[in-house]
Amino acid sequence: MVRRLLGALFLFSGFVKAVDPIGSAAYVDSYFEAYGLSVAGWMPLAIAVVLSTFEFLLGALLVLGVWRDKSMRLLILTLSLFTLITLLSATLFPVADCGCFGAALRLSPWMTFWKNVVMLAAAYVVWRYGYDGATSPRRAIVAVVVGLALPILINIYGYRHLPLIDLLPYKSGVDLRKEVMSARQQRDEVVLLFRDTRSGDIREFASDDVSCWADASLEYVDSSLASVADEDISFAEFVLYDASGGDVTLELLECSGDVVLLCISTEDLDDAQREGIHRLMSRYAKDSVVVLTSHDISDDALQYDVATYRVDAMVLQSLMRAPVGVVILRDGVIESKSNIVDM
Repeated sequence: MVRRLLGALFLFSGFVKAVDPIGSAAYVDSYFEAYGLSVAGWMPLAIAVVLSTFEFLLGALLVLGVWRDKSMRLLILTLSLFTLITLLSATLFPVADCGCFGAALRLSPWMTFWKNVVMLAAAYVVWRYGYDGATSPRRAIVAVVVGLALPILINIYGYRHLPLIDLLPYKSGVDLRKEVMSARQQRDEVVLLFRDTRSGDIREFASDDVSCWADASLEYVDSSLASVADEDISFAEFVLYDASGGDVTLELLECSGDVVLLCISTEDLDDAQREGIHRLMSRYAKDSVVVLTSHDISDDALQYDVATYRVDAMVLQSLMRAPVGVVILRDGVIESKSNIVDM
C-alpha cells in the first residue's frame, strides 16, 4: 500500500511536469540561477523533459510492483538527492518555489524538504521490510512502455501546442477583468494598525472604519497596504503599458465584445508563426487585435499596424506558454487560448 502511494505521488509529479514543459523548464532554470550557473538555452527544457519522464516511469514501476527491490533502491537514491537539493534550496541557495508539482501545487522549499524526508523514511521501511516478488514479463513491458511513452508524448504536445491541462491562473473561463480589478483594489487598500493597550495585540482596521479612533483602549501604530493573497499576485501584476508608459490595462479589459491578445515572447518569428499571424489578421478586424510583448518588436517582424503594449515577461509567460499565441477575451473573460500555429 505504501509502495503504491509513493508511486502515485511520483506519477502525479511526473505528469504535472510533463503537462507544462515550458513551465517546468522555468523551474529548472531558477535552480541554475540560484546556484550561479549558466547553461545553454535548450538545457533547462531538456532536463525538464527527462525529469518528468523519469519520475513518471519510476512511479509506474512502483505502482505496478515491477522489479521491486531495484525500484525501491532507485526511489531511495532519488529521494535522497531530492532531499539534499531542497535542503540547499531552503538554506544556502534559496528558491521561491521548488516546482516539484509544477503549477498544480506550490510548496515552499522547507515544505518540500520535510515532505521528502517523510517519503524517504517510508521508502526505506518498505524496502527494508518488504519482499522482492517475481515480476511477470508482461507487467514489466507495460510499465516501461507506458512509463516512457505517455510522458514523452504529453511533453511533445505541451511544447508544440499548449499545456494539455492549463494549471495557471490565466485559464479559459477566468473573468480577467474582475480578477485584475479585485486584485488591484486589495493591493491598494490601506489598513490601519492599532495596538490594544490591554492585551498588547496588534489589530487591523479598514481605512474607513471610524470605530478604531473612538476606542480609548486602542493606540494608533501605523498604516500599511493590505497584502494580496498568493493566488491573486499574478492578477495584481497584470499591467499593460502603452508606448508612452501609460497603464492601459483597465481600458483594454473594459472593452465590450471580442479583444484578441496576440502574445509574442520571442524576438524571431519563424515561417509557421508568421503564417499563423496572417491567418489571425484575416479572421479578425485589425482594431480588435492588440500585441502583448515583453520586448521591442520591429515593424518588419510583425508587418501589421496594430496596437502594441508592453507587459512583464513572467506575466506574459503565465498568460501564454507558447512563444507566439493568442488569447481571446470576450467582455473581459478569457474565452479561449491557442498557439499561433494552431490558428
